[in-house]
Amino acid sequence: MSRATIKDVAAAAGVSPSAVSYILNGSDKKKYAEATVKAVRRAAEKLGYSPNRLARGMRSQKANAIGIVTVFEAESRILPLMLKAITEAASRLFVTTVLLPGTEDLSYVSAFRDRTVDGFVVIVPTSAPFNERAHVRALREAGAPFVVVNGTLHEEGMASATFDYYEASRLAVSHLLSLGRRRIAYVDEFSLSAARELRDRREGYMDTVREAGLLPRVYDLEHLAAEDLEGIEAVVTSRASTARALERRLLDAGIRVPTGIELLAGSAESAGGNSLPLACVEFPFDLLGEYAVYVATGREAGTDLRPSPLLTEGKTLR
Repeated sequence: MSRATIKDVAAAAGVSPSAVSYILNGSDKKKYAEATVKAVRRAAEKLGYSPNRLARGMRSQKANAIGIVTVFEAESRILPLMLKAITEAASRLFVTTVLLPGTEDLSYVSAFRDRTVDGFVVIVPTSAPFNERAHVRALREAGAPFVVVNGTLHEEGMASATFDYYEASRLAVSHLLSLGRRRIAYVDEFSLSAARELRDRREGYMDTVREAGLLPRVYDLEHLAAEDLEGIEAVVTSRASTARALERRLLDAGIRVPTGIELLAGSAESAGGNSLPLACVEFPFDLLGEYAVYVATGREAGTDLRPSPLLTEGKTLR
């Protein structure tokens, strides 16, 4: 059976071959209706068609690939979610992703000079040593398109995507206050290495509680005693796994969730096991992934993206 061609996809979707090319190559030269874009992508998927990346790269002098630069962190929640979002967004645009180690010698920059990649997504680790400023300087000197994710630098003309952990806690506490909860505690695992994230989350909680005229109650899960929870109506945690561990501790103390106490997690990462439906504050990783790919491929100049966290009620975590 012969391979599907761009004309086959155009005929199946009811559009011109040029429209198929623009849509599947992610070109921003022309805008198409969402229904048209979906029809073309469905037709391409059904027929098993994908653009010839090599031929397209030879014509455009582009690699149609981006480098994802980071340092591995065993306890990172951001890294796996961000990697998933970036690779999925890249796949939709028929862009290849290459995982590159963010080593101190910055040798990965040569991948841009050699035209192995068109640009970079730099994911700054939460706690591992990482000289963000040195990476930014090297990429700027090379003239490479890049976006920094989860960083702290905000230089003029630099594309970045930042997670607002402070606002995530404010949203969580505000939600609980709207439910009439007044005695709200913050419980976390302070032995974890994500110091910057935990600090921002804790400050967001404390500021919002104080603004409501209430007393902040901050506890480390490791040292939490049953008597600490007496009279507590709701608890905010930074992650679903912490909420699950706290849930077990509450049940051991004879406190039912959520009838006896309301739990709200600051993120909804999967940590195994089953749990009750739980309210979670999440970041729109799909939006962040798409933005990162567009900037790294030079499709978009990029600015400082700081998307608002979203509240999801009754999410069952598995």
